[in-house]
Amino acid sequence: MAISTSFEQIRKKFIPQYWDSIDSFEEYYLRELSERLPDTNYYTNREGKEITIPPINHSPNLELYEVWIEGYAATGEHETASLLGKAKARNFAQACHMVMATKFLERTRVENSPEYKQYSTSSQWSYDPSTLSSWGCRLYWNEELARKSFG
Repeated sequence: MAISTSFEQIRKKFIPQYWDSIDSFEEYYLRELSERLPDTNYYTNREGKEITIPPINHSPNLELYEVWIEGYAATGEHETASLLGKAKARNFAQACHMVMATKFLERTRVENSPEYKQYSTSSQWSYDPSTLSSWGCRLYWNEELARKSFG
């Protein structure tokens, strides 16, 4: 399956207070699509020229990715961006899946240990693999991007 993106779509999503320029946001946005989706992106740039952007696939030499979660401010609580983990993967989406699955399994192991006396949730899975987010907070491949909103 192929996807189509245009500069106009990117321009509508551009938030000037988070980005130095539309050019830096365009670069991020196109990379994020190619890191997240397994499909070729047919991008129509601002000059109207169509550019083919293939999905990223670091195989067989996997790339080491950091997985950062953005900060948030909601329901009277707040948190700044933080590093969730690192993984060698074919692309950023796969790295997110690996880090988030590992964190989920670690938490489940802790909650299921006989020493764990606190109330135990049903090991809620808060990760959304289609949007690369957890509890609505987006995941990023570096600290700088993760700190653009809510530090």
